[in-house]
This record gives sequence, C-alpha cells and structure tokens, in this order.
Amino acid sequence: MNYQLDYINSLYKNISNGLQLNKEKQKSTLVELEDECGRVLLALQHCLGSSVPENLQIGFSQHQNDLLLIYQGIHLKMENPISPSKEAELPFLTECVNIIRALIFNLEIHFPKFWDKSLRVPQALLNDFIRSNENKISSLLALSQRISPDDKIHCVLDSLFHFKENPKRAVCFYQLDYLLAVLDILNRENEIGKIRSWKDLVDLLIECNLNSPLFYKTCCEIILSRLDTAGSLRDQFELLSRDKKELIRLSPCLSSSLRIDLPPIKESLLKFVEAELCYLREIEGIASSLSANGIVQDDYMVSLSVKQLAFFIHLQVECGIILETRPKQIRQHITSHYSTAEVENISEKSFKNAYYSHSQQDINKVSEKLSKMLAISQGME
Repeated sequence: MNYQLDYINSLYKNISNGLQLNKEKQKSTLVELEDECGRVLLALQHCLGSSVPENLQIGFSQHQNDLLLIYQGIHLKMENPISPSKEAELPFLTECVNIIRALIFNLEIHFPKFWDKSLRVPQALLNDFIRSNENKISSLLALSQRISPDDKIHCVLDSLFHFKENPKRAVCFYQLDYLLAVLDILNRENEIGKIRSWKDLVDLLIECNLNSPLFYKTCCEIILSRLDTAGSLRDQFELLSRDKKELIRLSPCLSSSLRIDLPPIKESLLKFVEAELCYLREIEGIASSLSANGIVQDDYMVSLSVKQLAFFIHLQVECGIILETRPKQIRQHITSHYSTAEVENISEKSFKNAYYSHSQQDINKVSEKLSKMLAISQGME
C-alpha cells in the first residue's frame, strides 16, 4: 500500500514552521487540500480491493495515526498564544482543521474494519467530544452531585468526562465510543426517571460495565462502609449475601467496556463480595473454635461496660489467653457474641475505639474484677 499523505504532510510542515501565506495562497491551498483529501479517500477505497487485508491494515493505521498527529499539530498552532500572526492565520488554520477532521471522520465511517480503535485520541478531538456533548455531561454531573451522599460517585463520573483537567490521560478511540454510549444510556435513563438514588446510578454503571479502577475501588469502599455499620456477623452475612444476589441479577446493557485489559466490573465485584463472605466464614469458624475450647463463651452477657469489656479482652490478648492477635477478627467475634447490660448489640466502631483507649475508671473497674478472680483462685489452693 503506497503512502498517500505526502502533500498533506508538506502543508503541515509549512504551517508548523511558521510559513506565512497571503490570502490568495491560503485560498488556493485550501482548495488543493480539500481535493487532496478526496483523492486520499478514493485511493484508500481502491486499495481495499487490491491489497492483502493484513498489509492494508498496517498501511491504514499509519495513515490514520499521521492524520491524527497533523490534526493535533494544527490545533496546537492555533492555540499558541505567542504566535505573532495568530489572529490573521486563525481563519485559515480553522479551515485546514475542518478539512482534515472531515477526512478523519470519513475514514472511520468508510473503513470501520480497518479503523484502529487502539490509537490514542488527540486532545483536540477530546475537546470536540466535550463541546458536542456538553449539555449531556453537565446534566449527568449535576445529577450525580445531587444524589451522591459523599461525592464518590460524582468523582468517578467527573474523572471520566473531564479530559481537560487531566491532559496526560490516554483515551483510545474504543474508549471514546464506549463513553459516548454510556453517556447516552445514563441520560436516557435519567430523562425517564429511572435514576432516583445513588444506588440506581451505581447499578446502571455496573450494567454499563464501567470497569475503571476508580469505580471498582469506590464500589468496594461503599460495601465496606456499609459492613462497618452492621452490628453482628449475621447482619454482615445478610448484607453481603443481598449484595451478591443483587449483583447477579444485574444484566449488562453494553457488550463493550472502558478497559479491555481488565475483567468485567460485575465479575470483579462478585469476587470481592465472595472474598468478604469467605472472610466472615473464617471469623465464624474461629469464634466457634474458641467457644468449643472454652476460651470464649458464646452469646455471653457481661456485667462490664463496652469500654471495660474491650480492656478486659485486650488484657487477655496481651497475656496470651486469647491466641488470635488480629484486631479485626477479635473485634468481629466479640461484637457478634458478647453483650452488656446496657448494650445488647455492640457496634464494631465503639468496641474498636474502646479497645485502644482506656480511661482510669475503666482500668480500676476491670482491676477490681481481676483482684476478685485472683482472691477466688488463691482460696482454692
């Protein structure tokens, strides 16, 4: 496949080198450029019937990449604030950009099988995408900010569609197609009133297979934060089991994804939930083992307060009576199997705070109990 962009490259070099053209020369150059872009399109169409597809793909990708570089280069020239003739050149450069962009779009439309979607989208085309979809993006971000209680989901969407704030971010053409599809789905569902809460929005993004690391991390944080509010192991099991059931019920509405190098977001989240369930089963097994061996009494109400109980358990760990040393596992077992006269369901958060912070009053109360235990023990000798 012969290279077809020699003239367009020579024009680009003249522009990038600051070669100034009078109005007549600009006018004739634009006519020649438009004719040349038409010739390039016809030449590539002719090659489709006379070249081996593999060889054509290599040549086509080279033409596509070079045109994208030219398009971006002219845009940078237009945005150069120190160009002495910027104002005079701007209409000419704008026409050049429009002609090159038309050729790029024609290549994508006429050669979908050869269009290389793995190539990076120039910043100029990303800016075009934002401008043409500005209303949809603004509407979606306003919705996410209104229904997201802690702005986490809003931050996910903001990072997806605000390319200007992160110019180093690489966006490929297949990702741009995916983002456009997601944008259309989200706005359509919002218009018919199907997105009423952050949960609706999260579920829809999962159905859209938004497998970005940030969205995955955000979903995991949401699951863990809800687990922290659950009082007992049973509550946590029920919560995770319900999450798993709801995830399985979600049906994909797109066959594509944001990242082809990562698994589907639904699959990743199901693995995360299952890992948490396995962890809770392990905790439950440890609790049963401790109870069976008489180390910790199951379903035991104590006369101590939560703070005093936390200090008493802390002493048992420090003395080696309780062999489990991982704080979270101890915390989850105690809150699932102990209660006090004042608190029937001890929260993990309150126990955690009390486990590491001991007042003198609580220390004295536990010491009093330990002294009594020691006196009873000595009386048995």
